[in-house]
Amino acid sequence: MLARRDGRFQALGHPLHPILTDFPIALWSLAFLWDVLALWRGGFWWEVSFWTLSLGLAAASGAALTGLLDARRIGPDDSAGRTVNRHMLLMGTATMIFVGNLLVRGGTGELSGMQAAAAVACTLIGNAAVIAGAWFGGELVFSHGVGVAEQPVRIAPRPEPDTIFERDLPGRERA
Repeated sequence: MLARRDGRFQALGHPLHPILTDFPIALWSLAFLWDVLALWRGGFWWEVSFWTLSLGLAAASGAALTGLLDARRIGPDDSAGRTVNRHMLLMGTATMIFVGNLLVRGGTGELSGMQAAAAVACTLIGNAAVIAGAWFGGELVFSHGVGVAEQPVRIAPRPEPDTIFERDLPGRERA
């Protein structure tokens, strides 16, 4: 099920890092929604956002670990080297912003004034860094082929059309 092949961690034959990145991205994005609801409705939503951010940080540890292990395979002369450095810098920055966010919140209690504004700003800026970092992660895969298995190109045969037009019937002239 879990295996290490060619220096990469894999699950069921797929690289593990891209699988694990979905969780922190989804949780941190949801935290922004909860922050907006907390600004509007107050109370309970500040606590939901706090725990969502916390779970996102916990999930990010697995994504970061597998990402670092995968990044070791990219040599210093590889064209993907600068891209992987930007990806890691932005994702690390986002993670630190979310850690700071939890410190600004100081717990699960209701926020108000400048504390609430700072917490929401951290969530927004952290998510902006995640988006930029994820874009560089996509560049690693789609432009540099990092983590992509080499497979022969298979071209499927062209399917036969399902529709027969009257002009295609035998004995009809084509215009």
